[in-house]
Formats: sequence, structure tokens, C-alpha cells
Amino acid sequence: MPVTKTWAFVYLTVMGALAVTIKKNLLLAGFLLLILCLSLGCGVTAKNQLTAPDVPRGKGIIFTVKDKPYLKVWQAAIRAMTSELNLTSVDKQKGELIGSRPRWDSGEGVGLFITPARDAESYIVEITSSRDDPMLKDWQVLISEKMQKILNRGYSGLKSKEDKK
Repeated sequence: MPVTKTWAFVYLTVMGALAVTIKKNLLLAGFLLLILCLSLGCGVTAKNQLTAPDVPRGKGIIFTVKDKPYLKVWQAAIRAMTSELNLTSVDKQKGELIGSRPRWDSGEGVGLFITPARDAESYIVEITSSRDDPMLKDWQVLISEKMQKILNRGYSGLKSKEDKK
């Protein structure tokens, strides 16, 4: 079949339309890639996601735990903290947990300290916060209540029906 002007015109029209479609798709793909890169960059710059925030000691909620082994107290602390916060520092030997909320949420750091950090008859648990704004959620109270609730009902490592609500 000989190539005629009509076939050449059809061929060029189809190729031109295809080129325009590809160009639009490349622009869209480039735009989406730019958005992805920017969103990933924002996550990397969030200070509290990468380092443990400064959490002052001696200014928080303090309570005593009696007649529980250190492992149970430690597990209850981990469970209470991770139910609401991202852990940024964990040191079982020192009895210290530091958690935080992402910078875009409040950037707040919460520390949980267990003394002594070994088996004993009783432990002092201190929960402190770097909260600057009194309008923000009081994580000290929430974590304290959760930990005491876990310790009082026993800790099996499994979620109860109350936790699923």
C-alpha cells in the first residue's frame, strides 16, 4: 500500500496527539514527584522524630508501685507510653523512656522514669512533660492513668477489650 498524503497526515496527527499526551503525563508525573519529595523532606526535618526531646525531671506526676517485679513495671510503662506516643529513647537499665508527639501535632516530649531500675519492693514512677502550652493535652495525667490501670489489672501482653474501644 503506497504512502499517500492522507496516510501521512493521519500518521502525523496521531503521533502529535501522542506526543502531547506524553508531555502532559510527564508534567503530571514530575509534579507528583515534586510533592512526594517535599512531603518526605518535611518528615525528615521534624526534630522530635529523630532525637529525644529534652524532658525535665522533678516537675511531673509521681506515684509509687508496690509488690510488682521490675519487669512488670517496665512492661506497663512501655505499653502506656506507646499507646499514645512515639518512643524516641528507651533505656531499661536506667529505667527511662522518652516519647514524643510529632512536631506538627505539638512537638511535646514526655519522659517516664522508674527508680530504682532493678528489682525492689517498690518503685517510684515519675512522668514529666516538656509541654509549654497549657491548652495542649496533659500527657502526664493520661500516661500515669494508663500505666496504673495496666498494673492494677495485670499485664499479659495482650490487648483487652477496654484497649480496643
